[in-house]
Parts: sequence; C-alpha cells; structure tokens
Amino acid sequence: MGHEIEENSICEKLVKLGCQITDLKDKFLIIPPSWRQDLKIKEDLVEEVGRLLGYEKIPNKAFDLKKNNEASVTSETQKIKRQIKELLVSRNIMEIISWSFQIKMGGKCHRRFR
Repeated sequence: MGHEIEENSICEKLVKLGCQITDLKDKFLIIPPSWRQDLKIKEDLVEEVGRLLGYEKIPNKAFDLKKNNEASVTSETQKIKRQIKELLVSRNIMEIISWSFQIKMGGKCHRRFR
C-alpha cells in the first residue's frame, strides 16, 4: 500500500478476521479462515488490513506520470487512459466491479423469482 504498518497491528487485524498466524522469523505464515473464500493471495490480505485500518488514514501519494516506463507499442489512447486512471487513484477514487444477476423477462419488471 506504500505505507508502513506495525507488525503487531497487522497481526491483530488478521486474527480478528479469523486468520491463523505463525511467525517464521523473517516472514509470517497466514492461513485465512475457511469461510473467507475471498482471501486467496497475499494482496487480498493487504487489502483487508487496509480496509480494517481505514483507507482514509493511509496518506495519499501522488503518482509521477512522467516516470512511467511505457513501451513504445503503447498507443496514445492507452497512455491517456492509464494517466487518467493513475490520477483518479492518487485522489482516492476507487473502482468497484459488481455482478448483478437478474432473470431476463422481455424487459418487464417481475417481483417473483424463478
């Protein structure tokens, strides 16, 4: 996340989630609870710690858009889209993706599910 957080605080948050933590001296072995199927990779755990600490408490860092190492095969449109995304992220604007499921019934709204 680009911000240092004390190990004790991280462990405390993960234990409250139901994770089992083993200290292996130079790293931790973290086993998420069986009911948290969304915790599959280390980035998922980092995201949970950030959420529990409060994203608003983590200092913002502006991106230096000129330092990006872009390949010459990147189109101008792709470069502009990337710059816009990085600018929005640096201003704490987050993207969410959700899957809405509904039954297709000829455009009519029905209260009953099949």
